[in-house]
Amino acid sequence: MAKLFDMTNPFWSFIGKLLDVVVLHLLWAVCCLPVVTFGASTTALCYVMMKEASDRGSHYYRMFFKAFRDNLFKGSVIGLVFLILEGGLAYTVYLTSANIDLNPSFPAIRVIAIIFAVLVLMMFEFVFALQARFENSIPRTLLNGFLFSIRHLGWSIVMTVIFIGFYAALIYFMQYVFPLIAWGFGLIVFICSFMMNHILEPYEKMALQHDGVVSTDPEKWDKEKKEEVLAALAEAEATGVWPPASQIGGTAPKQETAEKDPETATDETEKEKETL
Repeated sequence: MAKLFDMTNPFWSFIGKLLDVVVLHLLWAVCCLPVVTFGASTTALCYVMMKEASDRGSHYYRMFFKAFRDNLFKGSVIGLVFLILEGGLAYTVYLTSANIDLNPSFPAIRVIAIIFAVLVLMMFEFVFALQARFENSIPRTLLNGFLFSIRHLGWSIVMTVIFIGFYAALIYFMQYVFPLIAWGFGLIVFICSFMMNHILEPYEKMALQHDGVVSTDPEKWDKEKKEEVLAALAEAEATGVWPPASQIGGTAPKQETAEKDPETATDETEKEKETL
């Protein structure tokens, strides 16, 4: 019976996450009210949900507001770009649908606009996550979002299906609208955060290992780096001139040392242990 009310058991942990999703979704909605801050609020939500999904950190509500402040400018600009693109495409779909009989080319234009709207959504799924997780310029973040959506096309499709499917269900099951609205966009981001963590962790590790430099192809990057290290070692072996260890991945040849008297070596070892 005591285990039933243990707040650390999986059931209560799951309930706690659902409550966090509801509250964070509401915080996101409130911070989106000025519209121009949509991007900053979405970036903050992505940041916190990725932390929540991986059980890293605590005080998620405080973390949300900190991420919101940190991404206020860049996130807002990115959000406005997204809203302008999607708004323009949505208006094109509406206009061509309302006047579909006026011009024979309108059906084709509508289909093209829908396809582009989906592609923009797929791109910005990564853009907001990258802005939340990595420091970069706005143009570079937008370009990386486009490249990531292509490189990880399978995951992009899955996340897009989740997003579109959720709002299709929201429209279809209007009688059950309250739980859908209560969790809303926050639930979508939380579900997709598990996938985003899986996708972005190799790039995050790469950034830590290579002074913040990240490649969109981790496997190719590692292969090239290994080839550079081997080439540097071969050149050093041939010339006898060894570059700094940082240039060859921290690898340096062992230096031969003169053999020490056992008693002296023992004394020096004891001194080293004392200073550690």
